[in-house]
Amino acid sequence: MSNRPAVAVGVDGSEQAFTAAAWALDVAARRHAPLEVIHSWSIPLPPVGLGPAPVGLSDDRIRDAAQAVLDDAVTRLQARAPDVSVNGSLYPGTPAAALLDAAEHATLVVVGSSGLDRVTEFILGSVTQQIVTHAPCPVAVVPSHQADEPGLEAGRVVVGIDGSELSVDATHLAFEEASLRRAGLTLLHVWNAPSYDTAGVVMPDVLLLEEVHSDELRAMAETVVGLGEKYPDVQVEQRLRRGRPAKVLADASRGAALVVVGSRGHGGFASMLLGSTSRSLLHHAQCPVLVVRPGTGPS
Repeated sequence: MSNRPAVAVGVDGSEQAFTAAAWALDVAARRHAPLEVIHSWSIPLPPVGLGPAPVGLSDDRIRDAAQAVLDDAVTRLQARAPDVSVNGSLYPGTPAAALLDAAEHATLVVVGSSGLDRVTEFILGSVTQQIVTHAPCPVAVVPSHQADEPGLEAGRVVVGIDGSELSVDATHLAFEEASLRRAGLTLLHVWNAPSYDTAGVVMPDVLLLEEVHSDELRAMAETVVGLGEKYPDVQVEQRLRRGRPAKVLADASRGAALVVVGSRGHGGFASMLLGSTSRSLLHHAQCPVLVVRPGTGPS
């Protein structure tokens, strides 16, 4: 049995959740790590007012039904990868609480993300939001759809960088994932130049382009110091793009193997409600997105 921390993934009996679980299984296989499959159960509260409670399913029957869902997922996953240790864990309580508990000892938590309507899009789905916000390890969000027409980064790992310490953590994981997948790596820096300076004076585009291009390339070079030597098998390309970060990253996700991003806090992935850029990326990404929060990157 492997001593490596497990990759944890939640299942609920749906094929969308199983798609995320199958992706997590592939990650576990590449990392030579076990896969912990998580399912939870709880007694639903009946929508009634005062008066005697209606007769419903017993605790045992609900728990047994949940165990059957979990056992089915474990059996299917184990059949796909006999060499991977696949274990099932049934938790009492909510799905978010179960996954956060598993995240305490996991190397990665994987959750699914299906297409949501405009109302539920605002909160991205409560379980996904809670895991991305609070998990003490990196979180991968796997969409239920893939790109019909792969773009420039097809088959590659893409990491969004900005020169910050968190960006270095995200880039480290991106190099590791690219190496494990034997895939190319794209370092993508997106900048959105302001039209005015602090005094409200229009800034010349030519000067901005020259200064920003130089500064951003320097930040990109500093981010990858030492990683090229550690992962000599990874073919790296650097791209500097001007535009809205969420749109540029979502476009880059078309056909990509993985997009890796760091989350900053207020206004970003770690806020109580996901910020507009991160929320848009998670909803429109057409490949899995690996989110690295402060304190969850490589040690």
